[in-house]
Amino acid sequence: MSIQKLNHAWDEADGFVEELEGFTVIEDGEWEQDCKYQHCTTIVQDDETKKYYAINQSRSGSYHTDWYYDDPHFHEVERIEEVKVVITWKSV
Repeated sequence: MSIQKLNHAWDEADGFVEELEGFTVIEDGEWEQDCKYQHCTTIVQDDETKKYYAINQSRSGSYHTDWYYDDPHFHEVERIEEVKVVITWKSV
């Protein structure tokens, strides 16, 4: 149900993540270059169910001309916390 709700909210907000009604933006994705395409993943949380969703977007074109956006893909994700150990060396 929430994917349908997210899809409807997306249409109502005309694709503006900040204006998604009923959802809170958790991580606002950055556009990453991949040859002539750019990709962006934004994580949102449903205010009612507290479930998390990824919004995957892609676009092609140019900063100097126009961007052409593909339809976004929505899917449920879960939050996982990881602890990573980093080994560094310093002089003694």
